[in-house]
Amino acid sequence: MKIKELREITFPNPGYDVWKTTAEASLKGKSVDSLTRYTYENIQLNPIYTEGNKAEELPGKFPFTRGISSLGYREQPWGIAQTLKETDYKDLLKELDEAVANGQNTISFDFSSLKDVQFSDFEELMRSLQERNLPLYLDLKGTQAYFCKLTDEAIKNQINLGFQGAAAEDIISEAVMAGQLPENEALFFHDWAGRIAEMDSMMPDLRSVLIKSSIYHNAGANAVQELAMAVSLGVEYLNRAEENGLSLETAASKMIFSFALDSNFFMGVAKLRAARRLWALIGDSYKADHDFFKMEIHAETSLFTQSYYDHHVNILRTANQAFAAVTGGIQYLEIHPFDSISEESKDLAKRIARNIHFILAEEAHLKYVTDPAAGSWYVESLTDQLTQAAWELFLEIEEQGGAFSALESGWIQERISNIFEEKSESALKRKERIIGTNVYADINERKKKGPAKRETSKMLIDLSKYGLKPVRALTSNRLASQLEEIRRAAEQIKDRRGNSIKVGLIGLNSLKSFKPRADFINGFFSAGGILSFQSKGIQSDHAEEALNFVSQNHDTQHFCICGSDEDYDNYAESLVKVIKQVDHVQKVYIAGKLPEALAQSLKHAGLDGMIHAGTSLEFINEVLQDMGSED
Repeated sequence: MKIKELREITFPNPGYDVWKTTAEASLKGKSVDSLTRYTYENIQLNPIYTEGNKAEELPGKFPFTRGISSLGYREQPWGIAQTLKETDYKDLLKELDEAVANGQNTISFDFSSLKDVQFSDFEELMRSLQERNLPLYLDLKGTQAYFCKLTDEAIKNQINLGFQGAAAEDIISEAVMAGQLPENEALFFHDWAGRIAEMDSMMPDLRSVLIKSSIYHNAGANAVQELAMAVSLGVEYLNRAEENGLSLETAASKMIFSFALDSNFFMGVAKLRAARRLWALIGDSYKADHDFFKMEIHAETSLFTQSYYDHHVNILRTANQAFAAVTGGIQYLEIHPFDSISEESKDLAKRIARNIHFILAEEAHLKYVTDPAAGSWYVESLTDQLTQAAWELFLEIEEQGGAFSALESGWIQERISNIFEEKSESALKRKERIIGTNVYADINERKKKGPAKRETSKMLIDLSKYGLKPVRALTSNRLASQLEEIRRAAEQIKDRRGNSIKVGLIGLNSLKSFKPRADFINGFFSAGGILSFQSKGIQSDHAEEALNFVSQNHDTQHFCICGSDEDYDNYAESLVKVIKQVDHVQKVYIAGKLPEALAQSLKHAGLDGMIHAGTSLEFINEVLQDMGSED
């Protein structure tokens, strides 16, 4: 066949009906609809997405779904905003020099750690930072008033502070994290607006209003709640600014939004695309110039999804999350080191986090592509559904009186708490898989101490002038925290005993027959720090083999029977009775969810419980309680 003929060959389009018939044949009787599932946002995910009628949208054009620049990162690379956390400004400058030498292109540090810095030190710090000629990204976390005061003194001393970027804070969200809001709202926002105007006059190229959606993310919010709160907070600040004499355009031009990205890659990409669209639609509703509502986005990898055990898996999580952030089109990105929740981050962890930026830019070539997700029917559909759902929730928040009122009443906190509980339950039942924690856990991994405890958020904003109004605090959480508590409880029992704690698995019939459920039980107990070991296959007419296995392991008080449904019907009842007669046996379980009649008969025989796919890992707490009482 000649090249010309090869070029003219086309592949047939089988169509949806042919695909569906073929797919259902491979599903062995199940329908394609059985593959449909729902997200925490109550968005339906389908097994296949086909081309729909899409409105033509271009990068850099309203409503900015595809990005705020037509050239993407070729016009402006994303800011590598790895936050430096030194408490002494000289150490900070030294670490910054090292970071810049290794490729960091944005100055980002925790100013709240330097909040007591004196003016002479601040002056030297600002001069040194100015010399580097790099943009800033500072989350001031409630210290903006002090930063503004020092900046004003510096300018009076004729220090040039021509910074670009952001030195911003989200005063509402920071206050709610500490469980307090100002009672005198009018005076509070009057002073805030004056500070924004003052910063605008001192450093006009610096954004000073942060909408910190990551606070809601780390409390457990789903993507729709994050988006709705981000938009609602933005509207709240716009309205408060206008009430206090700032123009709509000035207020909008001072805003920067911060989002956290979790490990749901496509949802993360769609969330950022939907955020830009929503904010552009807000600007359109105000009849404002669209250019003022080009959303600038800072993204960070999720602390909510980081794990304490097998923490090197966090490298994979953060790389995936950073990939989603860059694909979604951000301006600044912080990748948290893999050990950030367990201890002060080591140099290796910081280096790996920083280098993920370069892998995405130079090896994945993402810096050359504008909106890589465009044209993916799945991502486009998710973007549309997130936009619609977030807009509806935004309108509900507005009916509550806006973001400030919804937080004051605790309305939004309650809804976020419900989602967190749902996520936690999914993790405990291992529907939400956390590699190295609730699945594929390393039973031999030991930790000398627990994860670093997060301090209750300190109120760095001085509200004494405005009066304090207690509200329900937004608490930072982690998805793996309850699972880690179970694991730590197991380790404490091991430490008291001086040896491992374990469960014996009694396999029925052949290895092929009992292995699937034995593997499930092994993974289940490993997630709780309990070792499991199994017998050889025990036949129906060899009950003495089961007795020998149980008797020989006199240091084990908990056993679980594993086999097929047919094996359970044949001789599980007699086996349970025999095993429960052994003196040192405390509990006998069975793997799998049994029919009601069989379950009742086994219960009468002495069975203590069933362990199956719907069993929460909280069940292990009961086992640990028994084991702890044996000490």
